Amino acid sequence: MLAKMNAGDLKGGCEAFPTWYITTKNGGVRKVIPGLVNRRGGNKSDPRKDEREFCLEGVKDGLPKPEKITLWTKILNFFKTLLKGI
Repeated sequence: MLAKMNAGDLKGGCEAFPTWYITTKNGGVRKVIPGLVNRRGGNKSDPRKDEREFCLEGVKDGLPKPEKITLWTKILNFFKTLLKGI
């Protein structure tokens, strides 16, 4: 989930929330955590909005797109910064 989000795939990261409800304890014993199942939307009787929906709302609202900077612009900015110091 985190790897997808860090790579820029925010929607994919949000879609992975429902699968994250198991913990590993005591030398590799995997255990389902009921509270995470509820919070992640696995319990339909829980009235709260699940984390996936909440996360996707943020994606839908949109994040500001990073400005695409060409190599030429980077070079110009470098020299402008260098000339300011003179």
